[in-house]
Amino acid sequence: MNFSKINELLIINLASVLDGLKLISQQHKALKRCASPFQTSIVGIFSLTIMRTAILRVSTFYIAIICWIFLIGCNFSDEVENLPGGHTYVNEGRCYKFILVNIKNGHNIESCVSDYKFDDNYITVAQIDELKCNQSAQTNKEDKKFFIIDNKNEKLLGPFSYTNFKAEFDKLQISKKLFLE
Repeated sequence: MNFSKINELLIINLASVLDGLKLISQQHKALKRCASPFQTSIVGIFSLTIMRTAILRVSTFYIAIICWIFLIGCNFSDEVENLPGGHTYVNEGRCYKFILVNIKNGHNIESCVSDYKFDDNYITVAQIDELKCNQSAQTNKEDKKFFIIDNKNEKLLGPFSYTNFKAEFDKLQISKKLFLE
């Protein structure tokens, strides 16, 4: 559900609450005009029913506002970057960084992507173990797995150790600006 739809629902709910309050006001005026005690009690019971309904609508309205604020607040820290070849980098927090790979029969590069570089032809990716990511410890190149996404040939290569990554990188003659440590 998008935010414009939520806003529309909140406005409709507020309008119905205001209509209910207007009806209560009309019932109180009618209560004052009634002559017999029986009519007074009937109008009073009807007014209480309408008032209870209005209170429930107001409660629902405020709960909806609180939920809306909560939903908006949840996604401010996310980062999404479109990469060449239709791939997508997603950062959902400290150790939840991954690349959605747009290659047939290719798998995504899951958490935790520590670094990536790209040009139109290649994307190089470094990934660290999720346990090491949670420990906040410095990782060296031997602790990482490396991937190469070849956009020209639509291939996902890896995971590689640092040594194998360097060899594959040189073999494919990828631009040095994409090299990862």
